[in-house]
Amino acid sequence: MPRTSTTLPLASPPPTAAAPRSAELDLLRFLASLVVVLTHFTYSMPRIAHLGPSFPLLGGVFRYGYLAVDLFFMISGYVVLKSARHKSLRQFVTARITRLYPAFWLSCLLTFAGLYLSGSLPANPATLRQLVFNLTMLHEFLGYPSLNGVYWSLTYELTFCFLVGLIIAGRLWPWLWPIMLGWLSYTLVAGPLPPNHLFSYLFIPKHSAWFIAGMLFYLLQTRQRPAWQVGLALLAAFALALRSDRAERLLNQQFYHDAPSTALSPPPSLPCFSWPSTSFWCGSGACPPTRAGTGWASSPTPSTCFTAWPASSS
Repeated sequence: MPRTSTTLPLASPPPTAAAPRSAELDLLRFLASLVVVLTHFTYSMPRIAHLGPSFPLLGGVFRYGYLAVDLFFMISGYVVLKSARHKSLRQFVTARITRLYPAFWLSCLLTFAGLYLSGSLPANPATLRQLVFNLTMLHEFLGYPSLNGVYWSLTYELTFCFLVGLIIAGRLWPWLWPIMLGWLSYTLVAGPLPPNHLFSYLFIPKHSAWFIAGMLFYLLQTRQRPAWQVGLALLAAFALALRSDRAERLLNQQFYHDAPSTALSPPPSLPCFSWPSTSFWCGSGACPPTRAGTGWASSPTPSTCFTAWPASSS
């Protein structure tokens, strides 16, 4: 009698119960959100908006707080892919809408009210139209400015969710690995600051290395590919993230009129990519699992955690 495999094809995964939340990843998400807030409070607001007291010492540290947003992108790469793996397109879209939009709508309304009451934004048809388009969360795609500069990260989150939705709609799960390698290759060729065109809007090479890294951690956890292959891809994503980090630093130096950093220190991206190598982060389920049922299936972004904070984007 011929041997038969009990492994189900990748395109038809069995339904599984929702995994319990991971306290470690919740803590990591909270700390990243806190860093974003402190970056705006100690660095962005005093230097650009000239609001609040100046914190030279803390500002020198939190000038690199933009990396906390990149950490959120990596968490989203892992969590959104994990959440989408056993959902239909309708279930995935519904889950994303219910997760993101209620908090975002509240933030938009509070921001608009605060700007109106402070006299910074008059209530005329143009500003009301801006509010309406902001409530769709598609305002940047439609050419309308954000009510709050910190909303910029949602554009990248929605783009990533759109790409995952294409994988679900096209039933492309069996080709997930080559898709990720192709995206990684495009990131390498395009560079961190490509010209504005369709591909750069769709594949976001400025931040794609972080999303791809999160997806790779998911593959590492589920053991869908040999560990050495995923490890090499993670090294490539790490190198591309360092390149993007360098470009982001140069942009921030120009925007905030900062002197270049002269202190030699380990790359800020290193702790993020050390995720699977520590026991703390292994408890999050982002590395090959040591116990069943680790991980979580929700991914608020820093914008939906603290978008009511009245600061410019970092």
